Amino acid sequence: MTEERNNGRQILIDIIDDFSPDKFVRFFREKNRAFAPRREDLLQYNDDNFRNGIKLGEIQFAQDEKMLVCAFEASQPLSERSSKKAQYEKGKKILKDSQSDAGIFIFYDTNNNFRFSLIYAEYLGVKRKFSYFKRLTFFVSPKLTNKTFFQQIGECDFFSFENIKKAFSVEPVTKQFYGELQYWYFWAMDKIKFPDDYKYSDDPAKDKEIRNATNLIRLVTRIIFIRFLTEKGLIPPELFSREKLGRIVKDFMKGKKASNFYNAVLQNLFFGTLNQKMDERKFAQESGFQTNKKEYGVKNLYRYGDNFLIKKDEVLKLFKDIPFLNGGLFDCLDKENGAGKVIYVDGFSRNPAKQSIIPDYLFFQQEEERVSLSNYGLGASRPVRGLIEILNSYNFTIDENTPVDQEIALDPELLGKVFENLLASYNPETATTARKATGSYYTPREIVDYMVQESLVAYLSTSLSSPPLQGGVTEGRGGFIEQPPRQTSSATPPYQCGELIDARLRQLLSYSEDIPEFSETARKKIISAIDNIKILDPACGSGAFPMGILHKLVYALQKLDPKNKYWHELQYQKALKESEEVFKQDDKNERQERLKEINEAFDEGINYPDYARKLYLIENCIYGVDIQPIAIQISKLRFFISLVLDQKVDKSKENFGIRALPNLETKFVAANTLIGLDRPTQLAFKNPDIEKKEKELKQIRHRYFEAKTRKEKLDYQKKDAQIRKEIADLLKHSGWNTSTAEKIAAFDLYDQNASADFFDPEWMFGITEGFDVVIGNPPYLESRHPSFSEKLKNIYQAETMKRWHDLSAYVTRGADLLIYFFESSISSINNTGVIVFITQNAWLNSDYGKRFQAFLLKTTNVKAITDSDYKYFDSKEGPNINTVISIFEGKKAQLQNKVIFARYHENFQKIPFSYSDADKLAEYKFAETKEYKYSDDNLSAIKWGILLNSEDFILNLIHTLKGKASYIDKISGVDMKIGQGLNLSKEYIVTHEFVRNNSLKHAAIPFVTSDDGAPFVLHSTANFIINKGKLTKDENKFLSSCKVKSFDPKSTDKIMPILFLPRGIGRHFCAMNIASAFTSSGVDIYDYKQSTPEEVKLNLWLFLNSSVLWLLREISGRKNLGGGMLKAEATDLKFFPLYMQFNKQNEIIKIYEALSKRQAKDTIEELCSAEHKQIDKLVYNHLGLSLDIQNKTITYLKKIINERYAKSRS
Repeated sequence: MTEERNNGRQILIDIIDDFSPDKFVRFFREKNRAFAPRREDLLQYNDDNFRNGIKLGEIQFAQDEKMLVCAFEASQPLSERSSKKAQYEKGKKILKDSQSDAGIFIFYDTNNNFRFSLIYAEYLGVKRKFSYFKRLTFFVSPKLTNKTFFQQIGECDFFSFENIKKAFSVEPVTKQFYGELQYWYFWAMDKIKFPDDYKYSDDPAKDKEIRNATNLIRLVTRIIFIRFLTEKGLIPPELFSREKLGRIVKDFMKGKKASNFYNAVLQNLFFGTLNQKMDERKFAQESGFQTNKKEYGVKNLYRYGDNFLIKKDEVLKLFKDIPFLNGGLFDCLDKENGAGKVIYVDGFSRNPAKQSIIPDYLFFQQEEERVSLSNYGLGASRPVRGLIEILNSYNFTIDENTPVDQEIALDPELLGKVFENLLASYNPETATTARKATGSYYTPREIVDYMVQESLVAYLSTSLSSPPLQGGVTEGRGGFIEQPPRQTSSATPPYQCGELIDARLRQLLSYSEDIPEFSETARKKIISAIDNIKILDPACGSGAFPMGILHKLVYALQKLDPKNKYWHELQYQKALKESEEVFKQDDKNERQERLKEINEAFDEGINYPDYARKLYLIENCIYGVDIQPIAIQISKLRFFISLVLDQKVDKSKENFGIRALPNLETKFVAANTLIGLDRPTQLAFKNPDIEKKEKELKQIRHRYFEAKTRKEKLDYQKKDAQIRKEIADLLKHSGWNTSTAEKIAAFDLYDQNASADFFDPEWMFGITEGFDVVIGNPPYLESRHPSFSEKLKNIYQAETMKRWHDLSAYVTRGADLLIYFFESSISSINNTGVIVFITQNAWLNSDYGKRFQAFLLKTTNVKAITDSDYKYFDSKEGPNINTVISIFEGKKAQLQNKVIFARYHENFQKIPFSYSDADKLAEYKFAETKEYKYSDDNLSAIKWGILLNSEDFILNLIHTLKGKASYIDKISGVDMKIGQGLNLSKEYIVTHEFVRNNSLKHAAIPFVTSDDGAPFVLHSTANFIINKGKLTKDENKFLSSCKVKSFDPKSTDKIMPILFLPRGIGRHFCAMNIASAFTSSGVDIYDYKQSTPEEVKLNLWLFLNSSVLWLLREISGRKNLGGGMLKAEATDLKFFPLYMQFNKQNEIIKIYEALSKRQAKDTIEELCSAEHKQIDKLVYNHLGLSLDIQNKTITYLKKIINERYAKSRS
């Protein structure tokens, strides 16, 4: 196998050195002897773009699985982007014509560049319904490293189609790149120095660590953006050539202290080049303030002339052919504070004491060095090398991949994932993962795509369903809408029929090639609705959802308006209207400039058509908030790359035809989404002076979005601050409290280091009517997590009270953080707004969740709760739990509202039907759905997790159980309760040997841990805890020296349980606790009177070991843990009546004695054991269950256990 892989790799090297399509015949024969060379000319497919088409052969994998191999010569030189769409269409047509499901297509030019694409058809469900084609591509060139191509294609065995698909996967390269970047990040952490003017913490050590971590991520963000610009051809790669730098940078790489590259090259590139117009670039004068007042402190002029080996005019030539970009990413963050003192952050300064120092070797060390990163939990020996060397060893693509078309290279979307993980890597405050400390995880692309589609279908369906007016063109909210004539017949226009709207909108937003039929009026109405949409991600992280929204809307506009005719007219008319006021004020130049900007954005001689689509969607529609300022920077980076992608480079034009990037500070804000402003409740009307100032503020921020020069931006920032101050003064005189008014005045959205401790859509984004869509992946932070402090809970509880008054009682202190995102989002949408969140599923089954479900039934229309057989988050990178997607719409809770619970068996993105299309989903076996009206008692009486995971017979079983059994706290004559184990840390736990060897038996308390396995009767334990009250002073000292903690039984009201079940269920069992042990994290049954009769204990023990109880725990359990375990809490058990008086003591005692001699077997095996069948028989007979229900119980239990195990491995 190794020889075969080496041979394949060598053939690929030969192909790249001296390309010939025929050499691929040898390659495929080497990879799979089933490859059949069948050379056929494909002359019928030649056209202006491609010639010399040939079929090289095919591989037959199975009776119905065949893969073609074809090659075409491109008429023009190939680049990473050239003719991509035409190549895709060519491949799909050949597959359709030949009735083949898959093919490898090789498109090559005369320079040995080629695209190596796998195109295949995706089929769905048991009926193999065709869904769409998917393409995965390597772009290969002698000028590129091609490392991933060699690794994945060269080493693939090609024995099966699944193996080939894995060879075309982008995941391995992403993980490999992230691994290298993560190691570099921690290696560099203590080797850099940034100015310490800006304080991140009062603790000096933490302050330094947070400063270095923040600035390192910002540096990586900027450099990777530079790498994408290099890919676009906007920055010469020579700026990063070791050989060239050795000739132009003083002391370059001369020892560990050499650090001129960062200051001389990178800082001048960032601040003096990309943030300065091409004709205004120059070196700052070196004289002091008195003789250099005009340029002193200006942060976009070149510095560090003495760090070069060449003259200043030669330095200017180095950067001469790089266009001005703007955009805020390269704004120097060294700025004056209110007192006029410069606070240095970037350290772009003449003063050596304020300069940043980053050694050259951190960028250019070629030799791999092994270093210890054990302080960061990454091991004692990890390979590291320079950052530039790392970047140079990977292929980058400036195109952002879609679910159906992916380049096997590092794309901006995958870099979002890398950065999200980098943000998660280390939190100096707690020495834990930063975003994981806040419970944040990167959302996979297919989930983003599904959620975006559902949110847009709901919004657009509502927009299209609004009643038509008289014919003609009217002004909508922000744009024109051509209205159809009033209908004179009973026929319903296509865009008014609900089901037809939904189906066509899904087709519009899907990746199918079919373009749905819409009338001209409906097209304009959809385009206008798109222009008017206001979308918020309240925890945007690195921008996965905002980017997903942007891509989906651009895709829809491509289908609706391929020539940009309506989109252009809409933006033009809107600009005319918005500039009327400016025109009245005699500022005609500004009006003309605005209209000129719009025409240039749509000029296809300057930009590709998607540029104008993206620009105005970003400006008008998409908003993001995150509590971490650096996450906001990364979100903006991805939008910058997306805009640069669609600009054409023309060196004969000003700035090479590249339009300056917008300033996104007014679109993405660092703030705490869950805390609002304290608004007065008694004001009936707004002060007209405040409304006037708000309008001015909105105009300033609108202009700032397009501001190009540093001077323009600073001027607008000053005006913004002045207007905020004036508004604050007006607010104070209008009944607002002083602290709130001052918060508004102090909020500076242009400070890229700050995070506001509140969020307000009106003052931050100018949105007063609520959002149309709120979408995202809120932090997964449990109520008991240390990061979710009591202080924070108090604040969020108070905020909930302000928003919801009496209804806030349904949001309890025990709620996980996601509940506050839900309730605040319902508050922030408009009356028809849509919320789509992916969250952990704990709220469906927990006590706090049951309360919150009642809240939802009173405040919104819960459209759907959806789950899937797929585990979308890798347990190493994401939440090791089950997640669900929740869809809410509007603020009207009505009895006719219906909740749909859906469990999907296919990947979300593949399914062309709505969650509401139950018949189609069932026909193709895509999903199982259940529907409950708000008026249905089950919706209010039963936890929604049970409704999601149950069939009808289970609900009937629960009702039967409630009639035949008792809750344990209602059993006559006893005092039993359900609780949870002690949850002690490992420092408390000692072994049997430790107790014996140190004569501590007198103080040892048996303690149940995983070492005890799965007993039905606990006779003894492998481990113990030490009773603090029974220790002598010397024994206490001894334990301290051994770093063992003693346990004080008086510190808890918990007692030793009489019965216990596992909380994490791998094997199901209930143990009789005759060892008198405490449990670590078990689900405990306590006997507080300690007088429960043995018969009662045995009756309870029997039912807790039955299949019925096992089934109930499976459907109500909260989380899927590693290895297929289920996390079932004590609160889940409290929901069910558990006690039955069997009156079969002799039979129960026989079963008990048999099981006391063994442990529970693995899952299905235990279900089939003789003892388990005897238990079930007693339970079934007592409940009076029919044979059909008995069989269904076992069959369904086996099914969901197998699904759980499968999901843990998916």
